[in-house]
Amino acid sequence: MEHEKCLNCEHIPCANLSLKRDESDGGELYILNESIKQKKIVPCQPMTLLYSCCMLCKIAYQILIEENNIEDDKELLPPPPLLFLTWQCIYDLKASAFLALTAHYRTAIQLLRPVIENILVGLYFEERLRRAFSEEKIDQAWSDFDKWADDKYRISQEEWKRVTSKSEEEGKRRLSFGFLIEWLNKEKVLTGRGKERFEKTQGQLNKYLHPYFKRMDIGE
Repeated sequence: MEHEKCLNCEHIPCANLSLKRDESDGGELYILNESIKQKKIVPCQPMTLLYSCCMLCKIAYQILIEENNIEDDKELLPPPPLLFLTWQCIYDLKASAFLALTAHYRTAIQLLRPVIENILVGLYFEERLRRAFSEEKIDQAWSDFDKWADDKYRISQEEWKRVTSKSEEEGKRRLSFGFLIEWLNKEKVLTGRGKERFEKTQGQLNKYLHPYFKRMDIGE
């Protein structure tokens, strides 16, 4: 009983999600409800696209199961890297959409940076698996993916230099945005135009991620 009014907290204003200050200022639930009432936005606008992505992922995985003639749940294949990481992207996109619906625009945009990087990591391992024509190469690609998941994967000095034309100590040879963009471009996974679009998008998102006063809430 004592927590029934938690969303309308009378003691801590910033915990009162239904707080009304004026017509367009207040708690998150107040902002969301007002936006719907004023027909500025409704949750189904961003969520419909998100739901479509979710359904596409489920269908893609189901096709994978059918193509490999798997009937026993105990024998289910691990999702391919790109499909697996896309699931995480859906979580991040839903959180971003919710924050945008409640007027936390800067934080909503910040969540888009890891979405892009997860897709690039997925493309990297997907391409390595696609080019693996031997069981040994396939096992190596999956092993590297597992190492990456445990934050233990490092690119070899030879591969790093081939892609970036620079030498780097082991601790810094990670699957960073810069390396992934260059690798995917060299391997023709991305076109030159695609590389430019990713780099331009990253530059725009960085203004919300790093200290950049004009994109801060207090800066506006």
